Amino acid sequence: RVANRFHTAFTLRAPLERLKADETLRRSLGAEADSKDAVVRLLTAEELQAAGIPPDPGDRERLVAIELPLLNRVRIRGVVRTVATEHPDGVEVAGGFDERLRDHPRWRPTWTRIEENALGARVEGEPQPYGGCGGVVAVRRLAAEGGLDLLVVESRMVLAEPEAWFQGGNLVRSKIPLTTQEGVRSLRRRLQAAR
Repeated sequence: RVANRFHTAFTLRAPLERLKADETLRRSLGAEADSKDAVVRLLTAEELQAAGIPPDPGDRERLVAIELPLLNRVRIRGVVRTVATEHPDGVEVAGGFDERLRDHPRWRPTWTRIEENALGARVEGEPQPYGGCGGVVAVRRLAAEGGLDLLVVESRMVLAEPEAWFQGGNLVRSKIPLTTQEGVRSLRRRLQAAR
């Protein structure tokens, strides 16, 4: 196995405009961080300038620094570039690791193994180049009723999985459905609280 492919679909009842403006969707392709140790944040204007990347004049593009632990055994770091395309009845957000930063000393995509040392403390190994991940999230309005829209959210993602992560074990594929369910619940709670 070189990579995992994931396809998810679910429905929401929320105003389409609110979901279009939801920064989680635009930043991270709808994926919720599955750990308190995760970092998902927009690069600042100063960081973009230092990396030699001009700002997007159309405000469709986001560059997101990520640091995501997987199963407490691997940590992925890098910058994901997302581009949003709005339609009258929905929005699509496509993204993946930014190829412009593949060789950047600070922002290049890497993975590290997390292990315990002789004293039982968790330590990270040497960073290794990471092939990356990417995908698209599409939100479409099916109907409107009582001030809320019935929305269908569909995502298609591909995640490279080096053999060295879990020695060929099927751990990532078994964990993603649970992480996805929690992400959907979190998104629904956030939208409910904003009503």
